[in-house]
Amino acid sequence: MDSRMAHDLDNYITGHYGEDQFKGVNYNCDWKIGDRWVSNSDTYILARTRGLRKSTRSKRPYKEDSPICVQFINIRTGNAWTDQVIDVYKLPNWDGETVPIGEICKLVFGRDISISTSDEDNIRLGDFENSHEYGPAWED
Repeated sequence: MDSRMAHDLDNYITGHYGEDQFKGVNYNCDWKIGDRWVSNSDTYILARTRGLRKSTRSKRPYKEDSPICVQFINIRTGNAWTDQVIDVYKLPNWDGETVPIGEICKLVFGRDISISTSDEDNIRLGDFENSHEYGPAWED
């Protein structure tokens, strides 16, 4: 096999030096409400919440008409992973349970590492997915 054939075969298998395998949406990594994430010794659950009021001094910190949001909540303490939430109504075609991996990555890492082609981000995403425990919403 000459170098041209080897190059074409490599391109066919990996898709332009392996870059194409990371492009697009990877639905196999999506999360659903109730999925758990084990981080060090803490366990977080992906939960629906309501947006907070501007002032949390109120007796009822949640507005009745506030948007439904998604965030990670510590199972043991009830504390949120961060103040950042995902406003699910801004997600296209949200089905009420499934949250795209890109949004989950933005929530945890501050950016979407699921579409990154760097080795560090791929290792980080693999470790993150290994700590993903599927919840009862996956049992159809």
